[in-house]
Amino acid sequence: MEVVASAPGKVLLTGGYLILERPNAGIVLSTNARFYAIVKPIYEDFKPESWAWAWTDVKLTSPQLSRESMYKLSLKHLTLQCVSSSESRNPFVENAIQYAVAAAHAVLDKNKKDALDKLLLQGLEITILGCNDFYSYRNQIEARGLPLTPEALAALPPFTSITFNAGESNGGNCKPEVAKTGLGSSAAMTTAAVAALLHYLGVVNLSAFSEDPHQQNKDSMDLDVVHMIAQSAHCVAQGKVGSGFDVSSAVYGSQRYVRFSPKVLSAAQWMEGVAEPVKDELVKVLLKAREAMLGIRNHIRQMGQAAGIPIEPESQTELLDATMNMEGVLLAGVPGAGGFDAIFAVALGDSSSNVANAWSSRNVLALLVREDPQGVSLESGDPRSWEITSAVSSIHIK
Repeated sequence: MEVVASAPGKVLLTGGYLILERPNAGIVLSTNARFYAIVKPIYEDFKPESWAWAWTDVKLTSPQLSRESMYKLSLKHLTLQCVSSSESRNPFVENAIQYAVAAAHAVLDKNKKDALDKLLLQGLEITILGCNDFYSYRNQIEARGLPLTPEALAALPPFTSITFNAGESNGGNCKPEVAKTGLGSSAAMTTAAVAALLHYLGVVNLSAFSEDPHQQNKDSMDLDVVHMIAQSAHCVAQGKVGSGFDVSSAVYGSQRYVRFSPKVLSAAQWMEGVAEPVKDELVKVLLKAREAMLGIRNHIRQMGQAAGIPIEPESQTELLDATMNMEGVLLAGVPGAGGFDAIFAVALGDSSSNVANAWSSRNVLALLVREDPQGVSLESGDPRSWEITSAVSSIHIK
């Protein structure tokens, strides 16, 4: 049995540092850039004598980083012990494994626990993959002599390997150059791993959410369990209780977010949307949103000046102002905590291509990522095979 789950990245449009304090709200959009976790057994069966060891094997692979680690999982204490690995460790997935297995032992009854232990004794092989939009491939594009355009980015193979720092390649101790784009890779990765493991171990059933994502019940207990375990694992891996919006959007999708209580890691509150306005009313709402964004950016700059931190640096202010003056652009700003990491634009209709071209002329690479309101989801198979199967289906025999 193989389980593949995915979870989206995010862009925090509004809220910034304010969402660290309840009841301040922020608007967060989930994206079509997703992390995938593939879970399957290492062995076809388990040996009867393996019960005596009370340990099982766990294999964690990250192909894009050329990393593979082997662990022993204690069936008694539900803890991981690394027995062989490359230099880099992945605390987010390690904690996802421990918390998911612990949750399975906590909620399953005696009969199901016996089946759980048999399943675990077959070992866990976990593969982690992230869409290209989570990482910066600017160096690879420039090395090919290509312009910084979405078309050049789209030409890269899916799940492209991350390059290594040339200065640290001596002695075989290469460290991957991980230049991120600020889409919440650790939260999406943790959530995908937790979801895949919980479904694989029989704690939750996420099939319904994947079969008809438009009819998802946002108050589902299964999604709430995924959220609680993912938040816990992510907080422990980070060493702090953060705002939690990135994990929440990875589970539930786009939302108006109010921070969960740090004291009680429980189900996130789903904020129901307002009814869609009609015609003229829609235009008024959009104009109010645009006006509100201008006010938000102004307050962000004031906060940055008072704190001596370039939350919206002058160079980005110039680019954002020019972007918002473009035809078809509703909003533009700096996501999340700001800084020089990234900017976003919300364009109407087909105006996004004009934005990408304008940014390319300023030596700014526009990502391929778009908003996708769906949260965590089961997938039909290994995403690396999609390119092959889609190519086969496009062949026509005359």
